[in-house]
Amino acid sequence: MRTITVVTTAGRPDDASLKLAQKVCDELGLPFEPRKKRSVAKISELLNANVIVAGKNRFEYYTKGSTTPFFFHPNSASFRLKRVAKGEDDPFLIACQLHKGDSFLDCT
Repeated sequence: MRTITVVTTAGRPDDASLKLAQKVCDELGLPFEPRKKRSVAKISELLNANVIVAGKNRFEYYTKGSTTPFFFHPNSASFRLKRVAKGEDDPFLIACQLHKGDSFLDCT
């Protein structure tokens, strides 16, 4: 069976997130799936689907069977810096093999 992609909203959608979800459906030609109090994992399982969640401040993309989303946030660099400031590792920085003194333009 082929995996499809559907669009839904956050658990308690407001008018703005419903409009945003509909815009994504229209632009990408994807079907909309109402939440109906179901988890993203349940929607994914029932429809054998990847799921795009249109939230108030960002989009999240869940691949089928995943509980961890890919997401876009307009200021990803800020939370990376906060992690590093706390002494935590950041997977993106590790993958880039950055070291003290290196410069890097994060355009994500």
